[in-house]
Amino acid sequence: MPKEKKTDPSKSATRKAVPKRNVVREIRHRRERPLVLVNFDPSPAGAEQFYKRAAELRWQLVDLRFRRGDLPPNLTVRGVVTTMIPSAKEAATVMELGCPVVRIGNMPHPMDHKVPAVMPGRYAAGRLAAEHFHERGFEHLGYVGRDPWGDAKALYDGLQQRAAELGCESHLLQLKPGAGKSYGERYGDFSASVGAWLRTVPKPLGLLGFCDPWAAELCSMCTDAGYSVPEQVAILGYGNDPGVGQCTLPPLSTVVPDHERVFAVAADLLQRLMNGETPAETTVMIPPKGVITRASTDILAVDNPMVARAMRFMWEHLDLDLSVDDVAREVGVAGRTLRRAFSRSLGRSFIAELQRRRLAELCRLLRSTDDPIADLAPRVGFRTMAHLHRCFRRAYDMSPRQYRVREKRPSA
Repeated sequence: MPKEKKTDPSKSATRKAVPKRNVVREIRHRRERPLVLVNFDPSPAGAEQFYKRAAELRWQLVDLRFRRGDLPPNLTVRGVVTTMIPSAKEAATVMELGCPVVRIGNMPHPMDHKVPAVMPGRYAAGRLAAEHFHERGFEHLGYVGRDPWGDAKALYDGLQQRAAELGCESHLLQLKPGAGKSYGERYGDFSASVGAWLRTVPKPLGLLGFCDPWAAELCSMCTDAGYSVPEQVAILGYGNDPGVGQCTLPPLSTVVPDHERVFAVAADLLQRLMNGETPAETTVMIPPKGVITRASTDILAVDNPMVARAMRFMWEHLDLDLSVDDVAREVGVAGRTLRRAFSRSLGRSFIAELQRRRLAELCRLLRSTDDPIADLAPRVGFRTMAHLHRCFRRAYDMSPRQYRVREKRPSA
């Protein structure tokens, strides 16, 4: 009599729980990739995030630049992402397709209700710039831009309105473009206008430029006019333009737009439109990432140039075991004179300001690096870990390690 074949009930149950897949339907599904047209400027900042999201959504992308603007024949286009404004003649072709279109832009357009747009929030960037200066004690904020405004009006509006909320006074200079003149002639005219304007506004002044290259030129114009950067005029750019921030004298601070999120949100918005959804808003503003602080704004606003020079020297040499006499020697005054000037200008002593700055720089390093705390301590002038922990806990009511864990915890 043959032996009865034993079966494993758990394996049998598992086999029965898995439904049989329809191979034909699965193959068809894998072939049905939505065709999406893209029309970008070459290699825009943040576009890699769009391509990553497109791959996750299984889109088939076709770049019109490689087709001389011609649409693919005999194919159904499901969506379009473009940088063209809706009123442009070239935009009419893609709008006539009847499929969803999303624009990635620089400023709102009256036709955003027809072609939803995603763009960096310049108004929010202007507000962030005002807060950046206010945190450093500046009571007077300035903006030097173009007349007409171009796409930068929202940047100034954000700066001016946030300055008013913070109790700061804002100052505006608009410059005519100088059509028909060479670059050297325009620069000379602008430099003269900026120098004359600076003589009329209170200082220290926090100055915002509408883009990094322009802010870099403002650094030179201020220096040409006899004003030191950042001690008398602190300068902030916009855009985080690679090759500008670290090539300026002094290195340029900048507001960083979140281009990656702009492209990711544009991709998600197009997918929702392709699914038949109605967007909650047709002009989506993406707030900036933050501010990269370099030497052009890395200062506290003080009305005493001697104290400003002393602070600049201190901040650039935090790793040294500085005394008030060391710094006084660098700025050409007696140690007693510098002590009194610090107390009058800052309301705290030289030693208190040195320790405040050391702790602030340590916090920045704790947030931005994973270097051991023992390695960070001498970089900001703490000779012993016991002294560091004592000072840090007194200032922040926690240890450096607890601060790092709290600040690096991912947001929900």
